[in-house]
Amino acid sequence: MKSYINAIFFLVVINAAHGAEVEVVSELDTSKGNLKLFQKREKPTSFADYSIELNGKVIIKADSQSKRIVSFYPEKKPEYIVVQIITGGSGCPATYKVIDLTFKEPNVTELFGNCSDYIKTEYLSNRKIKLIVGGEAWLYSDGKFKEK
Repeated sequence: MKSYINAIFFLVVINAAHGAEVEVVSELDTSKGNLKLFQKREKPTSFADYSIELNGKVIIKADSQSKRIVSFYPEKKPEYIVVQIITGGSGCPATYKVIDLTFKEPNVTELFGNCSDYIKTEYLSNRKIKLIVGGEAWLYSDGKFKEK
């Protein structure tokens, strides 16, 4: 399976009450339902806020740091979603979070990584994910990750 999403779905919804523009940047049909990555702008010229929802419930709150789904496992009805948080800075361009849907409620890890915007992920057969960020490796399993 390719680690990167090949297709990105775009949908623009205008919030009539506030005049805000909301765009669904990515959408996945997961093991626990529909996961969407939103981009919202109050005005066409304003900075965007990004959030991630599962079945309409916010699981990663909106902020101005750009987000993108870089990988998900397994390919059909994913249970693990790796999200890149793009800071926009040159000193630390990116960090990451894992969304784990194997629990009763979604488990979202704390930020991890070494500030590199390069990531390679691999789903291991024993429900573990190997994540290589800028040459450093992490192993995610059972709701936790650790540097290898």
